[in-house]
Amino acid sequence: MEWIHRHRDTVGNVAAVLVLALVLSLALGFGASVVQAQSNGTTSGTLTQGTCNNSVCDYTLSLIWPITNTQFQNIVVTVYKSVGSDQQVSTLTYQSDTAKVVYSGVYLYVYDIMAACNITLVDPNNIAWSVDASNVVYFSVYLSGTERPPCGGGNFTPPSGGETVTADAGTITVGDTTATYAVDPSKLTNLINSTSGSTVTLTIPDQVHTPQVSISLPADAVAALASAGKDVSVSYQGASLQLPKETFSLPGIQNAQGSLVLALGTQTGDAAKALLQSAATGGTTPVSQVFTLDLGFEANGVVTPFTGTFAVPVRAAFEYQPDQLGSAPLGSLGDYWFDGSTWQFVGGIVDGQDHQVGANLWHFSTYTVLSYQKTFADIAHHWAKSTIELMASKHVVKGTSATTFEPDRAITRAEFTAMVVRALGYPLQTPATSPFSDVSTKSWYYSVVATAKAHGLVNGVGGGRFAPEAKITREEMAAVVVRAAHALGKGQTLSASQADAVLKAFADAKSVSAWARAEMAEAVADGLIKGRETGLAPAADSTRAESATVSMRFMDFLGLLGDH
Repeated sequence: MEWIHRHRDTVGNVAAVLVLALVLSLALGFGASVVQAQSNGTTSGTLTQGTCNNSVCDYTLSLIWPITNTQFQNIVVTVYKSVGSDQQVSTLTYQSDTAKVVYSGVYLYVYDIMAACNITLVDPNNIAWSVDASNVVYFSVYLSGTERPPCGGGNFTPPSGGETVTADAGTITVGDTTATYAVDPSKLTNLINSTSGSTVTLTIPDQVHTPQVSISLPADAVAALASAGKDVSVSYQGASLQLPKETFSLPGIQNAQGSLVLALGTQTGDAAKALLQSAATGGTTPVSQVFTLDLGFEANGVVTPFTGTFAVPVRAAFEYQPDQLGSAPLGSLGDYWFDGSTWQFVGGIVDGQDHQVGANLWHFSTYTVLSYQKTFADIAHHWAKSTIELMASKHVVKGTSATTFEPDRAITRAEFTAMVVRALGYPLQTPATSPFSDVSTKSWYYSVVATAKAHGLVNGVGGGRFAPEAKITREEMAAVVVRAAHALGKGQTLSASQADAVLKAFADAKSVSAWARAEMAEAVADGLIKGRETGLAPAADSTRAESATVSMRFMDFLGLLGDH
């Protein structure tokens, strides 16, 4: 999979500077210069005394916050009368960045947040403060004195209240929570014509900071994209999308009335809190914000959601916070979508350098990045332990119970088919009629076998049968993964002589069935299948550990794993 690299304003592990001017009028004498402040249990630091007038002094709290600027939506800082007190004396709300300073290759974002003036604290030596940054509680804070901005506000007012910002293909009107990007078909055409590559990028200017952006593409703009045959890339608030060119040729989109509306951004407030709390169950740990993606059609002020699935998946990547990963391996990360009650794994292509997790999306929904680790008691000393754990974290393999995997047990044809379908992330199909006479519509494997058949991954054993409960042989396993790779335009196609040249390295090469010879050779050439000590053993039953290993190699070969 071609990696999506988000248009970034940040370099490396970005540090952001948040200047909180707590304009606190404290009834103190001139002698006190520093007041100790305690946080909500996460961090601590000091308040530094500023200007005093008639024994009433202003105090300033300065925080260096090592997270990206995208985390600063809806920051609320609250000052309490004392540590442990529920009585608030000041609430400060995020305004916007005042400056962007380059320092040693790192962008520092400076934010001003102001409190009301003339606040008196009961005990100025025992105050408390807390921070809520859209549920992003993984931060480090360092406090130092700084000159406070003027009472009543910072140095910069962000675009708001209907102000417009010029963009590369139109104009953006900034609202309180959503910025609306109105694409101009003529400007879009110019952008398309000036783009030499296969992807047109819609850039959201830096000064737009709303949690959501809504991109409105009128019918002429959709037609221009369909005619150009180019993908469209857009990044905002830690979410990156690359819509394939086929998206704009879908009948449901091309023939729709009105404008095509693409919305992306982050969920905030209580709704985000509730979603993240629901995600922190069943062994999963949230490590990112909650992202929302929507597609619909707007006509006469009414937006109708697009409820279909994409013929070609949208490539997406969501930013995660490495500070929250702890000791968990990168391979534990995955993108999950919310189905209304639970979070479902959708993919996990990890980019450890850019701190993103990618996936192929067949529809839009609500997403977040979760870390999930799973092991089994009976693989503690097994040769495939790390591979089984990796594939379990990607939800490709499942245990035979909550605590056992049975790695050396033979695997059935249905079980391995399910592994491959999960590895590819295909949406499950449930046709009214089974594609095979021996696959019941009531069986647990009905949907995965039907999906594999629809994508040309399995052909059955003849006579309209699939033999789902039969053990899968190593050559059958090779055939399935090679067909899957070919369906995605990957892998080699070998001639008979080339296949013979690959297989002759194995003592039992002649025992490979004639029908599987080319696919077994291709699987070996692509590194998907390796021999046992005795050779290829093509007719031997594959074990669950071997199948997990082949699935891992298969996903790596297709670029569906990333860093792990």
